[in-house]
Amino acid sequence: MPYYVGVGTPEWDAYIEQAESEGIDAPDVSAFEYVEPWRAKTSVLSFQDTPGREPIIPDPPESPSRIARPIVPPATQGFFARLFGRQPTPAPEPASEPSPDQWQDWQSKFGEREDAIAKHALWKISGLVAKFRAAGVKRVIGAYDGGGDESFTDFRSVEMNDGRVVFDVGNWELDYWALIDEAASAIMGRFDAGEFRLRGVLTIDFEACTITDEKDADVVFGFAGEDIG
Repeated sequence: MPYYVGVGTPEWDAYIEQAESEGIDAPDVSAFEYVEPWRAKTSVLSFQDTPGREPIIPDPPESPSRIARPIVPPATQGFFARLFGRQPTPAPEPASEPSPDQWQDWQSKFGEREDAIAKHALWKISGLVAKFRAAGVKRVIGAYDGGGDESFTDFRSVEMNDGRVVFDVGNWELDYWALIDEAASAIMGRFDAGEFRLRGVLTIDFEACTITDEKDADVVFGFAGEDIG
């Protein structure tokens, strides 16, 4: 998952206390710990240099939502029902909660769909290999940020085959931002909002056909606050 700090850890509790007393916006870098990406379960993920057959993404499984047992009033009869001897309408049976097996089945199907989405992201990256290689691109470096109220990805730099490093590609035809989104989806899966903070940097290497999640904290946090275009 990159560098992470979240609820349930002493570092997170210390951050919340400091945020409330001092108004800080983010935990100190020392509070973060590196954990391998939770979807890929590896810090280096390979992709094909040609896309091949498109993976199928299954429909979202229907969640066995917990249904609270309603308070059912006793069966009653109105005046005319009693007059004509009608039986009272029986109260509906309380709805039962999903069983542990139902929840386990849903979680399994949900995980299978998330895996399929990650594989589809890799497939889309494979479809871009020829275009990026033709443009002389060797590596693309991007960042991703999750937790709190939102998550997002960002462009950092491009390394060209001739050794140039480019930090501003705003007018280029290639969609670097979409590429970074797909790479983060492939290696991380979901990394959206919640009671945690995470920071990550990844490198898409079109020569080696790999996505690498950066473990060097100096690289991950080195661009903090810097406008890189």
